[in-house]
Amino acid sequence: MLDRPAVQKGLAIPKPFPREEQFEAFIKATVGVGTVAKTIARHVLPLGHQVVLSNSRGPQSLAADVAELGSGAAAGTAKEAAAQDLVVLAANWANVQEALFSVGDRAGRILVDASNRVAS
Repeated sequence: MLDRPAVQKGLAIPKPFPREEQFEAFIKATVGVGTVAKTIARHVLPLGHQVVLSNSRGPQSLAADVAELGSGAAAGTAKEAAAQDLVVLAANWANVQEALFSVGDRAGRILVDASNRVAS
């Protein structure tokens, strides 16, 4: 039900959140491969999702992480990760700006920012 007074005031009414089955085909990606990124990967991989991990050191540096996570996990460049449907930014705070600039155009992507300025 729409809140008519809010519509009349020009306030944005959020759309209903899509049902979970609409996310089944998503390939998640992480920019950064620390505790947060690997924890997210461990939760979505058993559900049949694929995860592309990336970091500033390149895909070759992620072989151990990909092997640890198992089937459905892959390593890629930051640009390859940013091309996925859903991207989790899990970089150290000092590296957030560099990570965002390194991936270029993010139009049409869902970006979840899991960086934490306070923990840095």
